[in-house]
Amino acid sequence: MRALEALRQLSRELQAAGLQEPQREALALLQGLLQIELTALYRENPSLSQEELERLREAASRRARREPLQYILGWVDFAGLRLRVGPGVLIPRPETELLLQHALALAPKDRPIEVAEPCSGSAALALALAKALPLAQVWATECSQEALGWARLNLRQLGLEQRVHLLHGDLLEPLRGMSFDLLLGNPPYVPTGKLRGLQPEVSLWEPRQALDGGPDGLDIIRRILREAPSVLRPGAWLLLELGGQQEAAALARKAGLRDIQLKEDLAGQVRFLLCRKPL
Repeated sequence: MRALEALRQLSRELQAAGLQEPQREALALLQGLLQIELTALYRENPSLSQEELERLREAASRRARREPLQYILGWVDFAGLRLRVGPGVLIPRPETELLLQHALALAPKDRPIEVAEPCSGSAALALALAKALPLAQVWATECSQEALGWARLNLRQLGLEQRVHLLHGDLLEPLRGMSFDLLLGNPPYVPTGKLRGLQPEVSLWEPRQALDGGPDGLDIIRRILREAPSVLRPGAWLLLELGGQQEAAALARKAGLRDIQLKEDLAGQVRFLLCRKPL
């Protein structure tokens, strides 16, 4: 079977499974799994081997069960980096790239700095920030050994072992006694009652531990805000991704943090909290 015929067949299977963009996803699977360039696909329409067809059939079956496309491919693009992901780790989102942009706008670039990222998951933020700031040393914490395995894989792949340090532990606990110029993170913030209403790709496949923020979505955010002043240097910034919880601003104020800002994402939803420790 030739590639374009396989593409049409794959698209039909995904459409029958109820996926909203079957043609786009079929193309992503074919290109991602078989490493066929788009121009070569349409210009040469190569023949596929039986092994390649089997790989596509297996991928279609997995996607029909609503397994995330990124898990099937084994990678996701984040801030110009190709990161390995799979079951047991949260898939980095485009919204989190905006958090990275806010952090880079505030981070000193003319001197060495130390950065902390709790709830690191695949280490997407830590690695992207280290890549963008050659003078930065970054400490990333993660309580899930499974997620930490993916983070270590990404760290080795990018060759940043000298500047990104992965620590197993709960939030800021592994960082006790240290101090930082910047702290940022994408903690769990989905209210428990809303987890079932998420897309099946999220609710059925991604780790609940990385999503569940408690009854109001603020359990982990409260802890970070309460504990952050003990590891932040005077004037250091704290940036967190939110799920629309404007109450986080009041929690930051209660923790003694200042210059509090709430920033929206591209959809106009409150998505980020920016604040810092007083000088």
